[in-house]
Amino acid sequence: MKSIQSTLFALSVFLLANSPAFAGSPSTTGDSAYITQAGAGGTVTTNQTETSGNPNTITVIQFAESIFERADVTQSGSGNNRATVNQYGDSEVARVKQLGASGNASVNQDGNLNAAKVTQGETSVSESATIEQVGTQNEGAVSQGGMNDIATITQSGNGNISFLTQDGANGTACISQLETSQNKVSIDQEAGSSFEQAMITQTGGSSSSNEPVFYEAKITQRGKNDQATITVSGGHSSLIEQGEMADSEIAMIDQSGATKAANDARIAQNGKSDQATITQSGGDNNGAWIDQNSGDLNISDITQQGNGNFLGVAQVGSGNKVTSIQTGNNNKNSSTVGSQLVDGILQIGDNNIASTTQTGDANCAVIRQIGNSNNATISQINSLNTAIIDQSGSFKVADISQTGGNFSSVTQH
Repeated sequence: MKSIQSTLFALSVFLLANSPAFAGSPSTTGDSAYITQAGAGGTVTTNQTETSGNPNTITVIQFAESIFERADVTQSGSGNNRATVNQYGDSEVARVKQLGASGNASVNQDGNLNAAKVTQGETSVSESATIEQVGTQNEGAVSQGGMNDIATITQSGNGNISFLTQDGANGTACISQLETSQNKVSIDQEAGSSFEQAMITQTGGSSSSNEPVFYEAKITQRGKNDQATITVSGGHSSLIEQGEMADSEIAMIDQSGATKAANDARIAQNGKSDQATITQSGGDNNGAWIDQNSGDLNISDITQQGNGNFLGVAQVGSGNKVTSIQTGNNNKNSSTVGSQLVDGILQIGDNNIASTTQTGDANCAVIRQIGNSNNATISQINSLNTAIIDQSGSFKVADISQTGGNFSSVTQH
């Protein structure tokens, strides 16, 4: 059973070329609709329902120089759905809903103040959604609720917003915001999934820029063996959350940007055998925090280059490892476990290894390890350095190297 409804307003050119859906008789191979529109204020509304499992196809093209165009595409059933919307103008709106089996949706917008949304759900199986937007103050959103999800959003311009949610099994999400600033993006991959990958890339500005470039990026994962990567040039805020019972997770945040930028990076992991890496360079007053508050055999690695930076690591469990490197002046290293705040690194558990390297002025590093195979290394270069290592339990090894106004204290019980 099929139904197609199309409505066109304002200055428009309406073309249906050899479309089986309008051939005068029902198609045994699936529905197809081809719509071309040029002008201002046009609206295209298409609805296709396929119950026989045959493929549905919709293509909507709204030409350049158009404004306030709108395209609404809805496909439902168990067919092999495919929808493509191309819009070339300003203040355009495109919405695609595919509630069947093997949906594939692609939206391409070139202009400003445009909005695009793709929704695939209702026990969907093999979704694939792609949204490309070129211009400023655009918004793109993808929501998928099936199994083998793949979604890509690419935005080029300033002030753009994108949201991506995947509810299925082996989804892969990739969002890129290129040569842009003042953008926001989030990826949410729900529970029940494994080996998912989420990647956010935000680029814009340069190390020589006189103005700060701000981004907001967030990735949330609730499965196992997932991997999340955020790469930001001239960023502001980056957050990765990998939820409860999420083991063998990998999270990486790389922030390098303009000299005026102050970055904030946070990683929260709640499983075991997790890896967290934060790299910040090219700016001052950066903040990096890694929270691994449950599980064993976790690894944290933070590297900061610049002045006035702050880093903190919290680990609870055994067999965990922390490495932190700060290069610059007036940096601070602080970690917390539970409600206890310490200046440096505190580990409670087995097979502990802690390493802190600082280059700059007014440095202070404290490593305190309680329990089993401990190994601590502090290296500070230049003025006003203070280092304290306090280890209690089993195979203790401590190494402190300082150059400058040094104060060193090592206590091993």
